[in-house]
Amino acid sequence: MRWLPLLALVGCVHLKSVSVTPVPAERGTPVSASAETPLLFLGIGFKDTFADDLADDLRKQCEGGTVTGILTKYEQLSYPLLVRYNVVAKGWCVR
Repeated sequence: MRWLPLLALVGCVHLKSVSVTPVPAERGTPVSASAETPLLFLGIGFKDTFADDLADDLRKQCEGGTVTGILTKYEQLSYPLLVRYNVVAKGWCVR
């Protein structure tokens, strides 16, 4: 039973969703943004808008250009009784 506290360190990552838009031949400058929730008890959260600013974050990194070739990943990190959600967006700024 001495190993029981070590269970708190065990976790899993689940890839919930991946999407990509067409990648341009002229890739330009890479841009990226991410957002995550705090650790949620049993995955219960009351704010589902944590990733709403990702598009604006990418646009701000590409003023005067167009963000294209966007790859988004939605992940769930699970620990005993705790869950965290993470969204990552990466793309290319083409001017």
